[in-house]
Amino acid sequence: MNNEVELTILIDDTGNSEEGFEESFGLCVLIKKAGKNILFDLGSEVNPLLNNLISAGVSINQLDAIILSHNHFDHTGGLPGILPSNNDIPIYVHKYWDKKVKSMGTEIPMENRVVIEKGRELTELCPGIFITDAGFSEDYGGIYEQACFIQGEKDLTLLCGCCHPGLNFFLEQTAKLGLGQLQNLHIMGGFHDFTFNENESKNLASCTNRITAFHCTKDFESYKMLFGKKFSKGILGKSLHT
Repeated sequence: MNNEVELTILIDDTGNSEEGFEESFGLCVLIKKAGKNILFDLGSEVNPLLNNLISAGVSINQLDAIILSHNHFDHTGGLPGILPSNNDIPIYVHKYWDKKVKSMGTEIPMENRVVIEKGRELTELCPGIFITDAGFSEDYGGIYEQACFIQGEKDLTLLCGCCHPGLNFFLEQTAKLGLGQLQNLHIMGGFHDFTFNENESKNLASCTNRITAFHCTKDFESYKMLFGKKFSKGILGKSLHT
């Protein structure tokens, strides 16, 4: 079976972009796998998301699902641009979604929700896409966040929204998800203030092919020092194959 995955950054605000893509605060990644088009997070604004979908060559009615990492406005704000043209699209959220938080995001219609009670493979959507448990962080007064593992031909990609509970929380989910020992890992997303100690970074570097940072990552330079050529700053509109 062809496991190739294409990941295209549709929303980011770190200052690097391909021609035709509009920068905007937040994060959104287009996942193409097994003929499916899936959005991971939705950024903060409608118009940049719609513009960048056009630039990526995907129409709204070609979208098969949305996965939301956490309930902040910069990861949900593009939804009002999607629903009028694709009103029955499934939207995967965690079980703590409605807990009140600061910077709370766009309301998700109940009829669109697929609630993730615990981490699992989304076999009903596409083999090789896994959602983690939701982890808690005290950030912004408290927030729950889930992440997504995607099995490709070359890499196992861990896609994070903001990594509020810490990268280690999500990395430790691989055993629960039946993904085995970490190897050929690609870590991608926003990492906020998360840092590794020296031993953690050495262990992770030994099983990681690349780390691509976006959005809310605070200290790009420390990641570059820890992971060298394996680390890069993301580029809005660029497609990565795994």
